[in-house]
Amino acid sequence: VIRVVVRNVSLKLYYYNSLENKVLQNRMNLDAYKEKLEKAIKSYERRLNLVIWRALSQEERDKFKEDGPVQYIEHKEALLEALENLGWPVSYEDVKLLEDEILTAIKYVEQASDLQEAIKKEIQKKQQKHVHVSFVECNFAVVLEQTSVYSQT
Repeated sequence: VIRVVVRNVSLKLYYYNSLENKVLQNRMNLDAYKEKLEKAIKSYERRLNLVIWRALSQEERDKFKEDGPVQYIEHKEALLEALENLGWPVSYEDVKLLEDEILTAIKYVEQASDLQEAIKKEIQKKQQKHVHVSFVECNFAVVLEQTSVYSQT
């Protein structure tokens, strides 16, 4: 009886280890996914900042007291006003499209992080459950062994 229980425990350990490995692989895929999103966000932000900066007149650029492109997100209101004053040398739709792409990518990064956190909690929950089940099965095996010893005497 002890061998069967021990074998079942080891099979469960294998099952949880293989499950954990799959989850870890997915977690690494999520890390790679998030990394690609972060690169895309930086690229889109740079592009948006540069497109707007190039469209501004020197007079409008001087208002920001920067040598190079300013961050659109930090100066959104002022930049949109400057573009409007210049008659929209870059269309509002183009600016909005890039902004929306950036915000969507940020949302995807947050969702991937939330998913990673949920996976982590699920693994911890399964590990705690597994430890409890293994402990109960081991106690059960000991009880059976003791019962068989008493019945033989």
